[in-house]
Amino acid sequence: MELLAIWLYVVAAMRALSVFMGYFFPQKLCSTVFASAMKYDTSALTGRTFGVWTLVTCTLCILTAQNLDANSPIFLATMLSFVYAFAFFVLEMLVYKTVSTKSIISPGIVSVASMVWMYSVRYH
Repeated sequence: MELLAIWLYVVAAMRALSVFMGYFFPQKLCSTVFASAMKYDTSALTGRTFGVWTLVTCTLCILTAQNLDANSPIFLATMLSFVYAFAFFVLEMLVYKTVSTKSIISPGIVSVASMVWMYSVRYH
């Protein structure tokens, strides 16, 4: 389980970078993540909203890494945050067409790997 804690700290650090981008370079974040979106679909507000949402998930990763109790509500909330992130990006790609396959590869790999790992720890 120590490796899972390290992984969650690494994910939190990556998410912290997205938070920084969302608050200080929102247009860059939007043009990178939501490259397929129309100009009127993204704004500085979109970047900041994405940033604060990511800050919450970053906090969940840190709290879970500090106390790896697979039966705790915070562990489940963190695991579900990966499910929600994956669902968000898949819907944006397939339904709303605001993200490209290229732009969801990294978050897709991180979220799926984290979901599977955390699920296996919690339920096995």
